[in-house]
Amino acid sequence: YKKSNSNLISKDVYEFIMDNKTKINNSIDYSRDFNFDFFSLKTLEKAYLISIDNQVVERIQHMIMRVSIGLYSNNLKKALETYNYMSLKYFTHATPTLFHSGSNNPQLLSCFLLGIDDNVTSIYKSVSDCAQISKWAGGIGVHIHDIRCENSLIHSTNGKSNGIVPMLKVFNDVARHINQSGKRNGSFAMYIEPWHKDIIGFLECKKNHGDENCRARDLFYGLWIPDLFMKRIKNNEEWTLMCPSICQDLSSLYGEDFENKYIYYEKKYPEFTKIKAQKLWSIILSSQMETGT
Repeated sequence: YKKSNSNLISKDVYEFIMDNKTKINNSIDYSRDFNFDFFSLKTLEKAYLISIDNQVVERIQHMIMRVSIGLYSNNLKKALETYNYMSLKYFTHATPTLFHSGSNNPQLLSCFLLGIDDNVTSIYKSVSDCAQISKWAGGIGVHIHDIRCENSLIHSTNGKSNGIVPMLKVFNDVARHINQSGKRNGSFAMYIEPWHKDIIGFLECKKNHGDENCRARDLFYGLWIPDLFMKRIKNNEEWTLMCPSICQDLSSLYGEDFENKYIYYEKKYPEFTKIKAQKLWSIILSSQMETGT
């Protein structure tokens, strides 16, 4: 801590270690390093063990003790108990905890959920939030369903929307750029519902072929699928694609309330695009098989 001036561990953790150094040193069992195979060691070296000037300065047992003390820097008994369980492989903590426990920025959480409202301010605040979360090794689920579809009207400018795909490319580049301090790629999962009019473009974003301007392959993709969609598939019925800027409340409904409102919008806007539910289901399955997700 003093030698490097890198502040690699927090002042509180450093002082706790110095106050209890004899007990801590006596509790470390270096023979347990050999319970990890060579692949484990190289994985830990690559991202988890602390380095100074590209030189690894932590052994595996040091890392486990650092994590334990970072979690319990006011309770030696709990810290040593955690060390023992982790070093004997009863459990481990998730990646952000192993990265940051004991550091000056102890961001220990693995998963974050964000939503985006249908306006430029909200979109780019979410981009910024994703960058900050990714910097500290968090994985992110982003609800993008409320973004209006391609060619829908933008009332403030009287222009036409580009839809969700160009926006996804922005998030894709953020995931590549803010790659968790070079330790691993950013992990963003984007979610919509299958009645969004841009669903086809969404399903093609991860494919390995096609127009590069319509691909965002470094993201992960998920669907929130309502029961009604599966019923339409089972009965080989049509499925209606809608714009969330028109049907604004649908994304917050579920169950019978969703079905009633969805059917209401189908009747109110007969001009909405329709597709066979089984055809859309086939496209979903093809996307899964082609992308391995």
